[in-house]
Amino acid sequence: MKNFEYTMVKLVEANPCLYDRKHYDHFNRFIKLSAWKSICSELKRTHGVEYSISQAIGKFKSLRDRFVRIRRKKVEVEKTANFSVLKPNDEAFFRLMNFLNDNVTHRLANTEHRKQKHTSSCTSSEETIDMTVHCDNSQEMSPQKIFIKEEDGFDMISQSEMDRVESIISEEDEYIGGDQSEDGGEASNVITTTENVEGAETESKDNSGLGNCACYQKIMNCHTLSSEKSFPGLSFIESLSLQMKKVPENKQLDLQIEMLQVVRKYQSEA
Repeated sequence: MKNFEYTMVKLVEANPCLYDRKHYDHFNRFIKLSAWKSICSELKRTHGVEYSISQAIGKFKSLRDRFVRIRRKKVEVEKTANFSVLKPNDEAFFRLMNFLNDNVTHRLANTEHRKQKHTSSCTSSEETIDMTVHCDNSQEMSPQKIFIKEEDGFDMISQSEMDRVESIISEEDEYIGGDQSEDGGEASNVITTTENVEGAETESKDNSGLGNCACYQKIMNCHTLSSEKSFPGLSFIESLSLQMKKVPENKQLDLQIEMLQVVRKYQSEA
């Protein structure tokens, strides 16, 4: 151990606010900085060692860590009676730094507590993830929120909102596609093409992305079932499908709901 290290240990021991957590000035930053500043000045005056406050704190922490290692070795010696683990100078260094014994004991206890707490938190997080993964397969669990992944993040939709959308769609299914045909079969919900409809082939190509949308099919079925002849507003529907492709994905659901409500309103007035 060097001379300036011995002096530093003695100076720190003379300032219990730097290591004793029970000291009334231990959490006073101004007093602790003043103490470290005086220690650095004394080291420069007596040994010519220039340390900044941060360097002095780091040096003392390294000495404290060495004391902790020696303390663990002494515990091992008491258990196994193996004195070979201790070096010749370890006992003298331990007696010099023994004033840290109570504080280090408290520090080691906190370290073990943090390790146990971290282990328990990791276990609980794994259980939470496992419950989230198996949430879809469980019939007893009823989550209040549903997360839909988008390109730019997560949109959170409440369960009541999803129930409202499903009720509107189910009502439209009963109102538009629930009639029976004369031969006993259900009326088709697929977009049909007739020879009298102009541009039907173009429609199947242009609306390949939007034709799979359930709401768009319901609107087209409404116009198809209302008349088997050429529908004058078909060109408008085709242009509307092109415009809907430009609507952001997170707004398409609201737009489709509004369109269904308007169509249902005018059908009820007819």
